[in-house]
Amino acid sequence: MDVRAILDDKGRSERSGAVETIRPDADLLLAARLLRAKGVGALVVSPDGVAVDGLISERDIVVALAERPDVVLRRRVSDVMRRDCLIAAPGDDLATVMAGMTRRRQRQVPVVADGRLVGVVSVGDVLNHQLDEVTLEMRVLRDVAIARS
Repeated sequence: MDVRAILDDKGRSERSGAVETIRPDADLLLAARLLRAKGVGALVVSPDGVAVDGLISERDIVVALAERPDVVLRRRVSDVMRRDCLIAAPGDDLATVMAGMTRRRQRQVPVVADGRLVGVVSVGDVLNHQLDEVTLEMRVLRDVAIARS
């Protein structure tokens, strides 16, 4: 199974939509407002909506708040974003990406194809996909058991 399968599933569901991005020169107040308005846990940091500079998550903003509460909302996204984030390609093995997400404690992974941002895969997306697979497998095994009895 690869990352493309999740992107395809998201494209067919109501969970789909444009990838939420923010410019690196935006302030953290805008980032916090976008996270809340869009109902997402992270934004892809991109100067143009195509290239990926990194990610900024709710956790990054909370850490910045704890470090510098007096100026946190005036700080730039580029000051606190995660630059070394895991980035996947559509053809990447899902198990490998999941292991990387776990190892890095990263809940969202930008997906890039031919140098262009094409989507984001979240832990929730992965869990939903796995649940769908397990449910299908269970139904097939149940049908086989019924057919044999």
